[in-house]
Amino acid sequence: MLCHQYVGVQFLGYCLQVIPVVLLIYAPFSDRELKIRKSHLVAGLCIILCVASGGAALLLDYIHDTPGFELWGHWWANILFLLIWACGTILYLLSLREGVPCRLLCYMMALQYGISSYAAADIFSKWVQWDAPTCIPYDTETIVVYLVMFVTVFPVLYRFLHKKLPANMRMENNRSLRLITGSPCILFVLFCIGMLAEMGISQWVDGWIADLWLSIWMFCTLAMDLLAYYIYFRCLRFEQEKELVYTQMAALELQFQSVQDKIEKEKRFYHDMRHHFRTLISLTEEKQYDQVVQYLRIYLEEWGKSKDEILCRNPLVNGILGYYTAQAEESGIHVYVNADIKEFYPFAPTDMTVLLGNAMENALEASRQYEGADPYIRVLMRQRKNILLIQVDNCCKAEPLRRHPHSQDILSSKRGRISGYGIRSMRTIVQRYQGDLECRKEGERFILRIVLNIPEENTVKEGETS
Repeated sequence: MLCHQYVGVQFLGYCLQVIPVVLLIYAPFSDRELKIRKSHLVAGLCIILCVASGGAALLLDYIHDTPGFELWGHWWANILFLLIWACGTILYLLSLREGVPCRLLCYMMALQYGISSYAAADIFSKWVQWDAPTCIPYDTETIVVYLVMFVTVFPVLYRFLHKKLPANMRMENNRSLRLITGSPCILFVLFCIGMLAEMGISQWVDGWIADLWLSIWMFCTLAMDLLAYYIYFRCLRFEQEKELVYTQMAALELQFQSVQDKIEKEKRFYHDMRHHFRTLISLTEEKQYDQVVQYLRIYLEEWGKSKDEILCRNPLVNGILGYYTAQAEESGIHVYVNADIKEFYPFAPTDMTVLLGNAMENALEASRQYEGADPYIRVLMRQRKNILLIQVDNCCKAEPLRRHPHSQDILSSKRGRISGYGIRSMRTIVQRYQGDLECRKEGERFILRIVLNIPEENTVKEGETS
């Protein structure tokens, strides 16, 4: 192979192995999760990697004619590759903002693409040999395999990391995220051990039969690795669907309770109307028209007071708060609502129903059990830039909070199905929007604070349909 051809092949090899990985690493992240604008960062890294790949190719060409290069050339090539990879890893970690989830998971999945390409090229090179053995570390067969991987596998994996992974990870709690991150690390280590075993065996055994068994070994290792990823993410999908069912169940139960209460209210209304008409008929028959007018005036005043009060501009939030406010007032509990929010937010309606419904139901239940004077519930809702703040505090008994022994979830004292899903559903919804939920008790006052990141409308629609 001519000098310029060798340099070109090595340059393409380094670029096709490293640049796709860079594109995959940053696929799940948006501009607000990075310290530098994403387009500028990725373009700059690609240019730097091209320059580094060219320098590595020229250095390999300089030492290519050295005696023994066929034996120790792989070590030099691997050292140069590891230097490029280490610098890229440091830049990747420094480019992300603090608190960004799944940084290690994305890194490991992108790294898995690189090592899978290497394994596929190694299998192909055992049976097809177009270049001389001194074409180290990349040859024409390797470039062909990398191009095929880039055209076929890369788009699928990029789409998954760019669209599916962020939506799925928002629905996971910290424990699941740690498990998701740890599993790819273990898979990667096991895969590397398998590759090292293949390299060691290939140095001691030669012949087409050995190549056949080693190819089968590498293919099975690669297939098991990919199958483990598939099974794991499918199990995560089942868990997310189960959590979604819990959320929908809680929302439907709250809606059913609301409908039941409205039916009972309508029954009481028609029952009271019959008494009102009988009274009016009796006064009319006795020709006491002044009392009829006075009775109607009093009734209209009372009816005006009982009309639904507009608590905030958001129809969904107003309906939920209005429903629980009416229940609280029937129990003699004062409700103070201060909700300065917009008319519409791109949250899923079921999520807001479960979140506010459970918060208000827990506050109502605790206030009913309160034995002191003037029970109350205070609701505060504010928007600060791209964050929605919700605080619900209420009076309660001066008892310590009971928490689950294996989590921070508060155990409810209620009886019924909803008490089993309440806090769990709320925490799931808060994590879905990358927010925070905090519960604390100060004497006879219980405070629930919720912070939600307001998503983009397109993101919510994708999460609902996925």
